[in-house]
Amino acid sequence: MSGPPLLDGRSILVAEDDASNLDVVTQMLTKLGAAVTTARNGITAVERIRRDRPEIVLLDIEMPEMSGLDVLREIGRDSTPPTVICLTAHVDQDYLNRVLELGAKGTIGKPLRSIERLGQRILEIHNGLRDALDVPVLDLTVFDMLARALGADMVGSLVDQLGTDLEKCNAALVDAVRNKSLKDVRTQTHILTGVAGSVGASRLAVLAGQLNSAAHGEDIIALRSTVPQLRVEINALLREMTER
Repeated sequence: MSGPPLLDGRSILVAEDDASNLDVVTQMLTKLGAAVTTARNGITAVERIRRDRPEIVLLDIEMPEMSGLDVLREIGRDSTPPTVICLTAHVDQDYLNRVLELGAKGTIGKPLRSIERLGQRILEIHNGLRDALDVPVLDLTVFDMLARALGADMVGSLVDQLGTDLEKCNAALVDAVRNKSLKDVRTQTHILTGVAGSVGASRLAVLAGQLNSAAHGEDIIALRSTVPQLRVEINALLREMTER
């Protein structure tokens, strides 16, 4: 990397109970120029967050003594909590939505892909430049299994029909949000979740879950700010499916 390291001077606490994972992440962040402190459990993480006031916290969810979810609940009471980014192998939409609801600013998927990607992703979330969820557009395990079952000829037809169905769903959701019809939003997001799950559209499924949660919470502002992302995700999904 040319120029200053990506995370030059950033103070980052890594909360991770696995010693090997902690060592790897710490070495990567150090090479990226960050000033790193560590914690091996949730209780220590909360203590060091309040003592050291790091800018950023990389938080493993599955930790002893106090889980990452409980850490989020605890520091959420503080007046100026840091940017918390969860390190997780989970892709379940309800789980990912839950960590965001508890105050995490985003997630980074395990295993970590590369040192530079790690640095970029941390800055993207910290600066609010990219999607909060580090989830693939298309779960290739699900899609490839479906493609093998259908055969090459049928996959093209599937993508065409999927595009038509998603266009209808997107239009219905836009209208529902415009008209503040929360019941219709819940109905359409339920349909969208089912369609996305059947083809492995992981990121679209997460977005549908976010919209559904906002509808249940009667959060019109969140719905208005989130629904435009549907068009982006639908286009990305259809492009990736076509390129397969």
